[in-house]
Amino acid sequence: MLANAYEAKLLQGKQLLKARRLIETRRVHGKTLRGRRNLSPDGNNSAQNLLRVYEREATKQQQVVTKARICEAKLLFIINALKSMLRRPEFVSLLRIQKLETMPQHLAEMVYERENS
Repeated sequence: MLANAYEAKLLQGKQLLKARRLIETRRVHGKTLRGRRNLSPDGNNSAQNLLRVYEREATKQQQVVTKARICEAKLLFIINALKSMLRRPEFVSLLRIQKLETMPQHLAEMVYERENS
């Protein structure tokens, strides 16, 4: 749903983030107004809800850690590949011909830092 709105350029930037937060908030809390909660008088329902929310958040954190590890592995692969290719004069010459002599500073620092160590 959000992807369709983004692709149709109906939601962009901050609007997209606000919509995403609203959907997530409604998924967790429902359509209740702030400060008003649908809790049962005995409190069991609220404890179950709290446990469910905790488990959901723990799962999200695990997914974030997994994605971070994947990104780190991909970045390490790219750095090593660039380091290997930049050792070849033919590749450097090809980059110059195509006017691609520069790379993002942070990436360059990582490539040359690893190359020197």
